[in-house]
Amino acid sequence: MIKFYCQHCEQKLSATEEIFGTNIHCPACNNLILVPEGPKALLNEDVALNLLNETEEKSESKVNKTLPKSQELENETPREDLARIRKKTNKSFAAKNSSRSPRAKSRVSQTKQKKRLSPIISCLALGGLILGGFFFKDSIFKNPSKDALTNAENDLQVLANKFNSTHFSKDELLAQKDIIMKIKPFMEAYCFECHNEEKQKGEIRLDNIDFKMTQHDSIYMWQDILDVLNVGEMPPKKSTQPHTNELSNSISLITEQLLLARKRLSSTGGVIAMRHLNKREYYGSVEDLIGFKLLDHYLDDDLSPRFDTNGSDQFFSSRNYETYMNVGKSIMKEALKVYASSNKATKSRFQPAKRAYDRQKKSLQKLEKTMALIESGASIEKIGLGDAGQVKLFTKRYKNAVAGPTKYLALDQHKTGVTSEFTPRFGRSFPLKPGAKYIYRIHASSKNDASLKVYAKDKMIGTLDLKASTKPQTYEFSFSTDILDPRPRVGFDMGHFKGIYVEYEEIEGPFESQTSFAENLLRPLVKKKTINDFELRQTLTSFAQRAFRYQEYDEEFINALVAIYQSGIVAKKSQIDALATPLAMILSSPSFLYIKESGSSQRTELKQNEFAIRMAYFLWGAPPDEELYQLAHSNKLYNANILKAQFNRMIQSPKAHGFLESFINQWIGMSRYDEVDLPNKLLGDFQKSARRELGEFFKVLVQENLPLDNLIDSDFIVVNKTLADYYKIKGDISDFQKVALPANNPRGGLLGQAAFHIMGSAAERTSPSIRGTLIRETLLHNPPPPPPANVPEIDNTRKGDFTVRDLVKHHQSLAQCASCHAKIDPVGLALENFDYLGKWRDHEIIGQEKRGRKKSKGKKLAIDASGYISKNEQFQDLNGFKNALMNNKNKLAESLYSAMLAYGIGREIEFIDEDEIDKNLNSLSATNYPARDMIFQLINSQTFRTK
Repeated sequence: MIKFYCQHCEQKLSATEEIFGTNIHCPACNNLILVPEGPKALLNEDVALNLLNETEEKSESKVNKTLPKSQELENETPREDLARIRKKTNKSFAAKNSSRSPRAKSRVSQTKQKKRLSPIISCLALGGLILGGFFFKDSIFKNPSKDALTNAENDLQVLANKFNSTHFSKDELLAQKDIIMKIKPFMEAYCFECHNEEKQKGEIRLDNIDFKMTQHDSIYMWQDILDVLNVGEMPPKKSTQPHTNELSNSISLITEQLLLARKRLSSTGGVIAMRHLNKREYYGSVEDLIGFKLLDHYLDDDLSPRFDTNGSDQFFSSRNYETYMNVGKSIMKEALKVYASSNKATKSRFQPAKRAYDRQKKSLQKLEKTMALIESGASIEKIGLGDAGQVKLFTKRYKNAVAGPTKYLALDQHKTGVTSEFTPRFGRSFPLKPGAKYIYRIHASSKNDASLKVYAKDKMIGTLDLKASTKPQTYEFSFSTDILDPRPRVGFDMGHFKGIYVEYEEIEGPFESQTSFAENLLRPLVKKKTINDFELRQTLTSFAQRAFRYQEYDEEFINALVAIYQSGIVAKKSQIDALATPLAMILSSPSFLYIKESGSSQRTELKQNEFAIRMAYFLWGAPPDEELYQLAHSNKLYNANILKAQFNRMIQSPKAHGFLESFINQWIGMSRYDEVDLPNKLLGDFQKSARRELGEFFKVLVQENLPLDNLIDSDFIVVNKTLADYYKIKGDISDFQKVALPANNPRGGLLGQAAFHIMGSAAERTSPSIRGTLIRETLLHNPPPPPPANVPEIDNTRKGDFTVRDLVKHHQSLAQCASCHAKIDPVGLALENFDYLGKWRDHEIIGQEKRGRKKSKGKKLAIDASGYISKNEQFQDLNGFKNALMNNKNKLAESLYSAMLAYGIGREIEFIDEDEIDKNLNSLSATNYPARDMIFQLINSQTFRTK
């Protein structure tokens, strides 16, 4: 039995000897994976090492010339002098009274197997040495010439390839050097004495462990070692203990090497798993067909560890199919009803006065009648209030209850309209046709100047600018209904404004607008009483071809759809219901739901139609339009000038906004912001505005082709009035727009945005750990490993008055924490001038206590925002930190480019991609990494063009 990781989803798996070295489907992600060779592979490695070590000193230089640099392995390193030697102990590797993990037990059985095989290994090694001495005696026992070593090195190369076939990245080779030079002495000092060939406490042997982590089993063993180091179970308490720094550095090195090794072993060689449309792409694909946007509730949000375009993270079941089928029916029924409706424009006027006036009048009359009965001494049954207590309560509240209706009815304006004092929100849900144009009119006046935002559904369609006047004026707004919603609400919020009077509102439409593909195709059918088979087959074929993105379809599938429609008609279903079912089957078929790309055993260039589809879903989250399809079908899309022109057209389209917002928010991990509980005063406009800020900022970077380092610091922000007020930025600002910043204002770039700081906080307090992690992951392209699951949390609510910096130091008091937090906390502390809600502060208040509704003053301490990125990159404040990040902007470029490439091709970036990424980034560095140029460079790359 061996245990290993799936190369695609990193699921832990086990396999028996019968399937060693074979291909199986992963039970978690269903991808085809290769089962490792098992313990025999380790045996080959041991034999090869024995032979190689004998001739290493005399043939090292020659062998190194033969082996590729990416395959060179360090077989032996000089041992460092150890200041302390670990004392002997009878303690086992695991802590007392704790059982070994299943992984450790699997290694125990393998250790026993190796013991049984050790005589065989020795004989093989001895035989190899004898044969080597016979054939290469001149090379081994004399001072050999270069020519005399040739035959020996050829045989050594064969043996080396058996255990040295893995291609290591530059990062791995450096990490392996560190782990051998630094961890091996650590293990010799604290582990090997009790876990060696002769003494194997806990039935565990470590002196022969694979420091290069070339096998799944060795990774499991190293993970076990890391686990016990993290919880302090090893070395045992009575043994000599390593210094804190020594332990911290060892944990850090092992963790980093494990991450690299797992990335290597899970590498697919650039294979892209076929994936289905995510929610955003499904909505975009349906809109391309029927011409309407869908309401958010049709599908659940996607759950993905990083990007929602990664096929390896997706799952599909029969329940998913049922969901898509039901959603497809619902969508097509609504769309067909719209296609069947009249296009004749009409006017609908709503005068709210009579309804509101009558309602208030009836309310007052009912109150007065009840009070009259109470005053007349009528029985409780006749009064109708239940019991004597209710009567008493009504009498007590009567005066306040009648005050509102009395005041309303006393105002003459309420006989003809409504006022803002009594109706703060005004609007109506009108039955409107989706995908059509309408005119919305408001007849109103105001005692004072007022500016009100007018909305149709959730979309702002204009501003109602009222000028001080007693005479009502008519204000007109035009808008389109692009949402598939039968009764969208149209109106405005009068909020805190006083003296506004509204006499009536009016809707006129629908007016002619651009019709969709499906409406042009299906409207003639739904207007007919009966549909013949030929017309139906032609219509369904055209709909399927467009839905399947002009890729192959099955004639038998179309025939089955025709039969399903006919069975619906026979079952007395309406024509719309009968037609909706086959259309829904098209929308829930694999050819629509899945992005199909022809595959082969080797990476090949995409066909131009496939490339057009990949590019369109990347930039638009939707299929190609007719222009892009035609260029692909005529094989012109790979022409450099044509591709550049199409890219510019697509990135400037409003359809690209979804991509720019979706990618940048997933890159930064904005989902964490959605999980934060904001104070009630910040819910609503601020909450939505803060979430949109990064997406709007990134749009400006791309549209104006600005350098990426604006994400670190910029001389402008992109805000609406809500955020401008929050940031204390003055100016005539309404909806999101680019606003120049005053000199030395800290709000420039990502680091000045409220949402970033809010998502980097916890429990109404800033968190340098979270903020530092976010910066390491995004701006520095150096994500720390996830926190060990078996390390207990340190209590951040310690008694006493502590600054955030004090708590950070406390967090680093454990070596297990310090190994990572020494890298992330000093970076996060640079942002301490922003409080947990992203507001600027110069002081931190500690020791505050709640006393009822009030808080004590506490102590005011100046903010210390000093820290470091590395030993050679220290800073004293936020400006110094931004300067240090600017010196590392190449890492920001690598982070953004690699993430965008992963988002675009639908898989994780692997070692195989790094050379081309470096090449493209080097060319972009000459112009300081312009945002739009970077996206085109990515689309034009070989990686994006291949599968």
